[in-house]
Amino acid sequence: TWCLWDSGWESVLREGLHDANKISIYVPMLPKTIDESGNLVLRAIKDTLDLFPEVHFTLEFHKSWPKSYRRYIRKLQSQDSDRLKVTYLKSFLDQPLMFHRHDWTWLTEVKADLGIVAQRSLSCGTPVIAYHISPFEEFVSSEKTGMLIPCETSKCRFDQEVAAPSLVSIVTSLAKVITGGEELIQECQKKVWLRESQHMQAFTSFWASQWDLASPR
Repeated sequence: TWCLWDSGWESVLREGLHDANKISIYVPMLPKTIDESGNLVLRAIKDTLDLFPEVHFTLEFHKSWPKSYRRYIRKLQSQDSDRLKVTYLKSFLDQPLMFHRHDWTWLTEVKADLGIVAQRSLSCGTPVIAYHISPFEEFVSSEKTGMLIPCETSKCRFDQEVAAPSLVSIVTSLAKVITGGEELIQECQKKVWLRESQHMQAFTSFWASQWDLASPR
């Protein structure tokens, strides 16, 4: 995450739920995610809304959906208008506000390159829900710095790991996040801040030494 800190990102310590009466989950959806697994994500969100009245989702779309899916999304909103918000990405500079306004960030990509959004979320003190694939498994630990959704994996033609999650595994993992409530979120927030602040200190120390060496004597 040094590239984020170099751009002015600091590790943030958060304590407890954003709102004591609900669990809020931010779901940014990239264009490729909408194409590859959008239907599965919408079904998981519907089931979770039906099971847990305290959960609230904010879906952030990075492109428009096909017409049939737009009708389905409007139907979900009409059923749970106060618990399901839909927005479209205006600028990546707005993402820190979304991280801070929610308790969890759910990343729905079935394959990822660097996991930059996950790292940005962690640096804002917001635990991450993601599939158990690389690179997420390198910096997200279940019930420590987030929640990894168990899934089968395969390899694409570029030898990149691809998740093949089931609806049951997604809803079960979301259920653990929700039923864990404030106790789980506080435990994750502490570990997220500890991890990020330690990395920040190492980053600062390293570059401070480089700057000292480079400064004129």
